[in-house]
Amino acid sequence: MTPVQFETLILKQLAHLGIFVFLYVVCWVGQCITLQKWLRKIGEENAWGAWVPFYSTWLVLKGGDKHWWWFASLILSILFTFVPWDFAQYLASLLSVIADVGIIWAYFVMWKKAPRQGWFNFGWIVATWVLTICLVVVVGVDVFKDLKAYETLPPPPSSSPIPSESSTPVPFDSSSPNPSPS
Repeated sequence: MTPVQFETLILKQLAHLGIFVFLYVVCWVGQCITLQKWLRKIGEENAWGAWVPFYSTWLVLKGGDKHWWWFASLILSILFTFVPWDFAQYLASLLSVIADVGIIWAYFVMWKKAPRQGWFNFGWIVATWVLTICLVVVVGVDVFKDLKAYETLPPPPSSSPIPSESSTPVPFDSSSPNPSPS
């Protein structure tokens, strides 16, 4: 891979990252506005909490009359992703799915509790979740596809002073006298 191709690859990845961040922020703002409206309609005093990442999830679960362990499963799934064991990674995935089911269920219960909520608001929440997941998958697949190009880079030149095993060793001359210490 030439340096120009490498720079093009890096610029492409940065462009994808910029598009992803922009669309993610649009989805997040839309979701927060909708959630804040819902929280006000069901009588939550802290509707501003829709803009705070983990607190908004707590408010959704509270507004959907869900037990605290749904939130605990979300926090544990995040913590287990940092544990380097394979079992912990599987457990994190399982807890994440459990937490997502609980959160979606809580959104649905909140939607039913809030007066005069149309399908548009519930659809907006679900659409932003689906769009966010799709963005992560599409950008991730594209990044990993382009990472294959990194494997085609030539190896760096060896500047090591240690000779390789393929070089021939210098034979020891046993006929030469050993210098005697004086």
